[in-house]
Amino acid sequence: MGGLEVYDKATRHWIQASSVPGAFVVNVGDALARWTNNRFVSTPHRVASMTVERERYSIPFFFHLDVDAKIEVLSNCCGPENPPAYPPIRFGDYLAERLAANYALARDNG
Repeated sequence: MGGLEVYDKATRHWIQASSVPGAFVVNVGDALARWTNNRFVSTPHRVASMTVERERYSIPFFFHLDVDAKIEVLSNCCGPENPPAYPPIRFGDYLAERLAANYALARDNG
């Protein structure tokens, strides 16, 4: 069943992502953007109910690193013309910053 939509920043519109039978979708997280120096970036996405006749279930699964793991730009994703866009950070500190920012945004918009 469809319903996944991704936000196209260029057109500022939500685009329906076609479903592929027998496949599943992996959304790239912000930590991977840091590791790859923005080579792979996370995409704003949402799930919209496509029908009222049939229930739709979405099962998110979040995989996190050890809180003491260090996130830093990979050496093959940076160089003299492409310096690291992010400083190294401990994953636990990074996660705490992201959660605090998300909850502040939700509080301010709620």
